[in-house]
Amino acid sequence: EIPVADSYLIAAHSGVGQIAYFNELHNVSVGDDIYLSIADSTMHYRVSNIYRTIKDGDIAISNKSGMIYLTTCDQIIDGYQLVIEGMLVYWKIFLNNSVILF
Repeated sequence: EIPVADSYLIAAHSGVGQIAYFNELHNVSVGDDIYLSIADSTMHYRVSNIYRTIKDGDIAISNKSGMIYLTTCDQIIDGYQLVIEGMLVYWKIFLNNSVILF
C-alpha cells in the first residue's frame, strides 16, 4: 500500500518475453530521469536511490510525497528484487491548450 496519494509504485516483469517491460531497469543510474504520463499529466522524476531487497512480496518505501518506485525481479542476484526510487522534479498538466507546472 502506498502511504501517500501522490506517489506511485509500478511493478513489471524483466527477463525474456513480450511482457518483460522492465528488462532494462538494471541499467538505470542515480540521477537518471523518469517520465510518467497519465491522461493529461506528465510527471518528471529523478532517480534518487537504487537498492535490492529479498523477493518476498514486500518493499519498504518511504512516506514522502512525490515519489515513484519501480520494481522488478533482480537479474543479477537470484531471489532478490530491484527497486528504483525517484523524486518528483515537476508535474506538468495540459489543460485547455495551456500547460501548468507544479
